[in-house]
Amino acid sequence: MMKKAAAALCSAVFLIVGCLSGCSTQRTALTVGGAEINSEVYVYFLDLAARELSAALDVGQPASSVPAETVPESAAPAAAAPTDPSVPAGGPAATAADARNTTAAVSAGSVDLQSLYDRAAELCADYVAVNSLFAAYDCTLSVEEKSTASVRTNDLWRLYGSYYESLGVSKQTLYKIEYNSVCRDAVLDALYGADGTEPVPEAEVRKYYEDHHIVFRAISGYYTDIDEDGNTVPMSDEQRAATDSTFASMADRINAGTDVDTVYNDYLESLGNEEPNETVSVRVASSADQGYPEGFFETVHALEQDRASVVRLGDYIYVIVRMDPYTGDSVYYEENKAQSLRELKAEDFKAIVRQCAEEYEVTVRESVQKSCLRRVRGQHEDVIFE
Repeated sequence: MMKKAAAALCSAVFLIVGCLSGCSTQRTALTVGGAEINSEVYVYFLDLAARELSAALDVGQPASSVPAETVPESAAPAAAAPTDPSVPAGGPAATAADARNTTAAVSAGSVDLQSLYDRAAELCADYVAVNSLFAAYDCTLSVEEKSTASVRTNDLWRLYGSYYESLGVSKQTLYKIEYNSVCRDAVLDALYGADGTEPVPEAEVRKYYEDHHIVFRAISGYYTDIDEDGNTVPMSDEQRAATDSTFASMADRINAGTDVDTVYNDYLESLGNEEPNETVSVRVASSADQGYPEGFFETVHALEQDRASVVRLGDYIYVIVRMDPYTGDSVYYEENKAQSLRELKAEDFKAIVRQCAEEYEVTVRESVQKSCLRRVRGQHEDVIFE
């Protein structure tokens, strides 16, 4: 019933949205229903589609030069190392996060060109659908939400501005796409939030948060060393045993009642730091975070609460204290509640957006499409589009 209602609403308003989105000095690449998609928006999504399909090829493009996707309508920096020195980054470098059923669209070193065009058109249609649903449900954005779009845009531009410029995507266009992403969240809340048309019970949101988030403090180390040439090499067996002993001792001290910060600063002093005065921050991680070694979330989620444990994952060793997820008067739950709802209802909402998008007729301006493809090819030299 909800899907049918959403499709009807999309049909009723997309012409209005089309008029608003078509006002641009850029050349029109696609017409989606009544909405004109200019070349900058189109090349953004064409590049995103290329990154999704390239991820299926496991081309291994550098995360430092290619921004990774967080949601279908938004690009974001590759998974960054946590800023707390007590928690190192790990795991595979981030690439496109939603490389869907692309097996038939890729082969060794090549991507089917029509599949690339089809996926880009799908992403553009979803972009228009979100705008349509936003208008249909009379959504508005708060000053804070608009600021979120601006902050995201500034962060992306600072990290990847040269990449987007090489594609021909301006900062203004990037803001439009980030704004659309914030609108997407607003529509989802209008459907499933506490005051939405189909509100999700609070108990379900809390359960999802508990299952998919961890609150913890961690002290970390490495099973690696630096050789005389400056290369990172595995520790010797003796060094590894000494590291194990040190971390086991730290865990024992914490469990005996010594403050985590005291234990951490003593550890830093043993490494040669003079008079360290560091704080081991409380961190919240979700099951989707890529900034930690593989298996980190599952391992920490299974730990006993409020007890220090030694965790070994690949080249990393940690002393971790898993905390009650509702620590601090539920402040961490409140901070992650909205995101938990979005993740909980992601598939349902995606289906609504897709149904709305499929109502649109897509018309391609081939000359502009080919021009955009040339720019995208320049950023994916290891991939053959044919």
